[in-house]
Amino acid sequence: MVCSVLGICNLRFLPFSFDIVLAILPLLAFGNYLKKVDLTKKWFLYGFAAMGIWAVSFLYIFFAADSYLELADRKYPLLHLCFLPAAAGVLFFCCLSVVLAKLGFMMKPLIYVGRYSMHFFWAHIMDSLYSFFWESPDSLLYKMLFRLIIDTALFIFIRLLIWLWGILAKKNTFKNLLRKRPA
Repeated sequence: MVCSVLGICNLRFLPFSFDIVLAILPLLAFGNYLKKVDLTKKWFLYGFAAMGIWAVSFLYIFFAADSYLELADRKYPLLHLCFLPAAAGVLFFCCLSVVLAKLGFMMKPLIYVGRYSMHFFWAHIMDSLYSFFWESPDSLLYKMLFRLIIDTALFIFIRLLIWLWGILAKKNTFKNLLRKRPA
């Protein structure tokens, strides 16, 4: 926890974004704790408590500091309090996943995105390349929607490229490229 305090104090940017790595530690610890909690029994209680905590803490931080937790920009308003809405949001979506799994609603798309979440993360990392799309509107809601739509479209494009690469690899299209040429 001491390392995370050093990481989020904004005193300096460490090489290789190590300060962001240190700032993530509280969220990783919370996620590790959630692995041990059985959310299937009291999902209703946990879900609504998390939604309430998220709403109150996010709105308080947003209006008090006119900002929110943004790791890429190294914005940590009100220091440790900014992690509370992030943790509550994670807990809420874990409870929502339990409900959706029980209902069987939209499970295939969610499982697909979950299985390839690293590819979605790649799309999210490339935000800075096309940030002019979602930085132009003044509304935070429009920015969020633009970002979500563009990241999702890029995720689908990345998945299509990987799928095509797999088809070409199965047909041994690259065999001649990889073969060593005789001297």
